[in-house]
Amino acid sequence: MAKNHSSQYDFPTALVPLKANGIVIPHRLAVIRTDTNQPLGIISDYYQLIPHKEVLEKSREVLLQEKSIFEEKIDVTQNGSHCLIQYTFPDTKIEIQKGDAVSLQIIIVNSYDASTSIRFFIGAFRLICSNGLIIGKGLTYYQRHTSELNTDVIQTRFGDLFRYFNKSAVLAMNKMSKTKLFEKTSGRLFENYQDKKTFPLWLIENAQTRYQKGSNTVWNFYNSFTYPITHGSSGMNIETKIQYSKKAWQEAEKLVSQNH
Repeated sequence: MAKNHSSQYDFPTALVPLKANGIVIPHRLAVIRTDTNQPLGIISDYYQLIPHKEVLEKSREVLLQEKSIFEEKIDVTQNGSHCLIQYTFPDTKIEIQKGDAVSLQIIIVNSYDASTSIRFFIGAFRLICSNGLIIGKGLTYYQRHTSELNTDVIQTRFGDLFRYFNKSAVLAMNKMSKTKLFEKTSGRLFENYQDKKTFPLWLIENAQTRYQKGSNTVWNFYNSFTYPITHGSSGMNIETKIQYSKKAWQEAEKLVSQNH
């Protein structure tokens, strides 16, 4: 049974010829949100606009057909141009360490400004602190806006993401929970991140503070980054959150390979 958290994802749009000094620019259209008259983006005339509502309803249709138990969360940013749909599957809950469990998440991103195709990410929801984890080196699928989105495509994507979570992602998280970091190693890492500008300074400082309060494991190191990305990042757009989340996972995987 789905638990739906409603949001402002369903609104009317129109494609309007783009003009400069009264002259129509060929092969370019402006996407206008007609209930507010706000421009959402500029696209080419071969770009097929796929409404957020369509992505949501077709994804939901597949999950209901599969009789999946899921929780649904929808976030819309940039005046409605970008939409992030999160599906959490509580019956996939797996304990990574005692008292610390995760459930599979599938994240779908859609846009009206041609900045991104429809993307399907694999992630996890950490129950102990409600962290959202996007798995950086897992399966990420892209659906171009020049082709029709159908339920068969979504069903295939979901099936692959479920299998990857159970076979590979959980194994990687278990390794993170068992891999220890020396104090000098962790301190040097945070310094290197500042020097190389791997993450913004506010995120590095926040993660370092959180890490020092927990265990000396790669799992704690990783979640020290994902917590502020999830909970303390209201000013970040969807794309930036995804970028930093994936980078945190990649850095954690590096630490596992270096410390085994």
